[in-house]
Amino acid sequence: MIHKTTRLDTVIARLEKIERQHRRLKLAGACLLILGSSMLLIGAFASPDRTVKAEHFTLLDPRGKVRARLSTIGESAVLSFNDQQGLTRASLTVGADGFPGLVFHDQHGEVRVFLGVVDGEPILGLRDRSGTQRAMVKLGKEDGAPLLFVTDTDGNMLWHAP
Repeated sequence: MIHKTTRLDTVIARLEKIERQHRRLKLAGACLLILGSSMLLIGAFASPDRTVKAEHFTLLDPRGKVRARLSTIGESAVLSFNDQQGLTRASLTVGADGFPGLVFHDQHGEVRVFLGVVDGEPILGLRDRSGTQRAMVKLGKEDGAPLLFVTDTDGNMLWHAP
């Protein structure tokens, strides 16, 4: 009985951690949306008679390092933000399929968090340092019920709900 209680406590602790991370992701997404909207509005009011067209736009810091880039990759539109070392740390993408995604990278450039809409349904994915998908929260396609998956380091299912 103690073993089952310990496992349940561990699962609850992990779920609470995922919920905290989800709140942070929502806040970061809202900030990025506000920032992007502000940039567009400032540009719209600053030069109403001009249209600037390019395949990509690059934002440089005072030392000349690329800190942000707005571009297209194939049929996808991408807004990416780099750290001071030039590694992409966050990117907002609208794929060729029209589905949006917000991705956060670690200090090695590896994808650690994905928040997006896939096949019309919201999804949050968390990866470990080796890139293995360790947790996923999404809504079911048919009834919209929340689904939660937790895997081990090899990607094998440890727990899921329902």
